[in-house]
Amino acid sequence: QTSLTVFQMFVGLVGAVSMGLSFFVLLVSTTQNIRENVWEYGCLRAIGFTKAQGLRCFMYEQYTVVLSALLLGTVIGLVLACVVTA
Repeated sequence: QTSLTVFQMFVGLVGAVSMGLSFFVLLVSTTQNIRENVWEYGCLRAIGFTKAQGLRCFMYEQYTVVLSALLLGTVIGLVLACVVTA
């Protein structure tokens, strides 16, 4: 019983650390993506995009990146969990 409790605490700690690291990686990725897209945003404004259209374009891109990372992480996590338990 004691070893099971210790193992559950270890798994919870590893999960919390990985979630924290994932948050900061996503934050840095988003910040870097915004910095790189300043030129692209200027080009879009030059060809006639309004501020709302430019914002919508970048928000769609960020949603796509986050959702694809979520989907990919979930699939890889499930596959690895099945392999480890087998």
